[in-house]
Amino acid sequence: MLLSQRRPTTWNKSTRGTRNKSTQGYLEQIYTRGTRTKSTKGTRNKSTQGTRNKSTKGTRNKSTKGTRNKSTKGTRNKSTKGTRNKSTQGTKNKSTKGTRNKSTQGTRNKSTQGTRNKSTQGTRNKSTKGTRKKSTQGTRNKSTKGTRNKSTQGTKNKSTKGTRNKSTQGTRNKSTQGTRNKSTKGTRNKSTQGTRNKSTKGTRNKSTQGTRNKSTQGTRNKSTKGTRNKSTQGTRKKSTKGTRNKSTQGTKKTKE
Repeated sequence: MLLSQRRPTTWNKSTRGTRNKSTQGYLEQIYTRGTRTKSTKGTRNKSTQGTRNKSTKGTRNKSTKGTRNKSTKGTRNKSTKGTRNKSTQGTKNKSTKGTRNKSTQGTRNKSTQGTRNKSTQGTRNKSTKGTRKKSTQGTRNKSTKGTRNKSTQGTKNKSTKGTRNKSTQGTRNKSTQGTRNKSTKGTRNKSTQGTRNKSTKGTRNKSTQGTRNKSTQGTRNKSTKGTRNKSTQGTRKKSTKGTRNKSTQGTKKTKE
């Protein structure tokens, strides 16, 4: 009887006491208030709002706006039209060696920090490693048809004197003001008009129209310091001897 009386007292204690203790005390205070407000408010603000601002807003402006102009417009014209001629002849050396450093190191810093590493570290590898391989190995395939005179006489002044001012002073203005015009205005002319005239006709539009937009908008800061040496020494031999053989022989072979 004592056990039977103790059992309903403990049942009454466990049912009534712990019902009020478990439902009101723990479930409402700990589980509902403590954990629900921790899971709903704390984690909702952490997962939905905190990560929404990180994933949707931050990456929407980065992936949709930035990469829409880069991937859809820029790369469609670059991959289909521009880099068909560029990937076969020009970027055989560029795709193997040049874009290995561009894809591994360049885009890692490009996706995380953006143009900070593009202006500081990106153009360092572009000026030191990129133009060395561009002048030595890149123009080997480039110097076969059109630029035999360009590789011997034109790029001697371009590699020694032109890129010194291009790497030190030219890319400073290229990173600050050049990429602003490169993303909005530069790549529009680069994807639509620049590569069309580059792939079809060659340096007729490069010498006439290409350097007009290059000298006026893109290289206002580039043409002050960098292209003084480039315009006097580099393009004198490039305009007289280099582009004669490039415009007559180079584009005749591309048109044929």
